[in-house]
Amino acid sequence: MHYRIRLAAMSIFALAAFGVAQGDANLRRDVDAIAKAVKEKKNDQAKKLAAAFAKANAIDEMMHLYKPGKKGGLGIGPADAPIAPNGIASAVQGVAKGALPPATVLAKPLEFEEMAWRIAALGDATAAYAPQTDRGKKTRQLWLQIAADSREAALDFRAAILARNAKGLVNAATRISDACNACHATFR
Repeated sequence: MHYRIRLAAMSIFALAAFGVAQGDANLRRDVDAIAKAVKEKKNDQAKKLAAAFAKANAIDEMMHLYKPGKKGGLGIGPADAPIAPNGIASAVQGVAKGALPPATVLAKPLEFEEMAWRIAALGDATAAYAPQTDRGKKTRQLWLQIAADSREAALDFRAAILARNAKGLVNAATRISDACNACHATFR
């Protein structure tokens, strides 16, 4: 009897874990679709995909994507060979503060270029979560400006990778980090 109970509990846990993994995979797929539209300069399509993403997912789910891959975030690089630090937020802060040298980014240009496209996509998604009404200093205009700043800085980060411009990487990462910090300080 105890064997059946344990087996049932293990089955429920496995199904729940699969559901979480499927949810993460769907979020990743949707962000990558937005990123593809941004990459192809199909901005109207990116905005439509971002609006659908925001409608289907809570903002907390989107924010979780900035975490390392092992924690359900998007991570950086392939799952079988992730780059450290593996979270988008950690990598951006690391470049901005000097903990992650630009040479490390430039040594893995494809992985960090993908990260930049995803940050731009998440900027579009962030804009889709903008509040409909203003509440004191929590204005829709400020929200949209922060989201646009993040997106633009992500595209500048990618351009710095292509130009192999270490100073440009640090500048763009600092701007991304500043946008994130401004949003969290005002809207959290």
